[in-house]
Amino acid sequence: MSTTFTIKNKSYHCVGRVSTIRKDENVARLEELGCASTTLVQADFVIAGTGGKKKLELARDRGTRVITQDEALEALDHEGVVELKSSDISQIIGELRSLLARPHLSDSDRWLMCASILDQCDVEQIQPVLEYVRSAFMRAVDANQTWAPRNAKHRLMNGVNSKWEQGNPGQELFVAPPAWILEMAAGEYHPKHALVRALNLDHQRLTARKLRALLGNPHLEGIHFLNFGRRAFDPGEILGELDAYEGLELREIWLYDFREALLKHLPRNKTALRKVHTIVFHGCLMRYQDEDHYGSMGDGDGRRVISEIERMSAFDERPKVVFQAIGNR
Repeated sequence: MSTTFTIKNKSYHCVGRVSTIRKDENVARLEELGCASTTLVQADFVIAGTGGKKKLELARDRGTRVITQDEALEALDHEGVVELKSSDISQIIGELRSLLARPHLSDSDRWLMCASILDQCDVEQIQPVLEYVRSAFMRAVDANQTWAPRNAKHRLMNGVNSKWEQGNPGQELFVAPPAWILEMAAGEYHPKHALVRALNLDHQRLTARKLRALLGNPHLEGIHFLNFGRRAFDPGEILGELDAYEGLELREIWLYDFREALLKHLPRNKTALRKVHTIVFHGCLMRYQDEDHYGSMGDGDGRRVISEIERMSAFDERPKVVFQAIGNR
């Protein structure tokens, strides 16, 4: 069995000795396909040569697709598409079982590694593997009730029957890997996307058209966490369209300091925001702290925003408002 992977319009990082793919003519061919070299952390896929074991382990732990140098060269010869050999179902489920048995893995890493395994499934394999993930993998992780992020004290929200704790966009429960976000934004919808519960767009800078394509994915069925990030467009209109997307069951929204767009457009929604219990304005200067709200946008703006949100009828209960600092003043 095999599956296909496209490298078009994706960023890559080379690991180990990959002298052939680094040749000027091959780098130029990669650029023609819209591929750009970047750091390991930001890469959508990794081209693996000989050596570089630690970097490859890091890439796989992050859920980044890894292809060999030969597979990358094959993709160059086939308009950016490469056929990858896939494992049989029993081997794939065995890999997932082993993830649950590794006690020292953080749950956020466990999820990203699970996503990487799902990427290796072909059309015939994906449904039985998804059934296993839903019945065994997700239930086992949910049973913990708490997620254990690296270098963080907060409990990560699961968005279901959860007492409020400010989340971490990079390590949210079942956050869509960057490669999945690019797939959805390009209209490449896949059954595996139904597992996603969090969308962190902090480093994607999607256009409005691509964000609409992403949110319109028919496989999305329970998005609890949405971080708009530093966007490349005015998100106001999309904020007013949230009711149109059936896959949203929002509990927490992160906005990058565009309070006017929030106040103007969010009230249009009658259903998408009902369960929201936290709204985070990211990228603000800290000014004050009281029992329910943190920080300020300066000169009374923070309290005005809170007052406006409290008057909105879109929420079942008054959401907590957080102004997350980029510094103190």
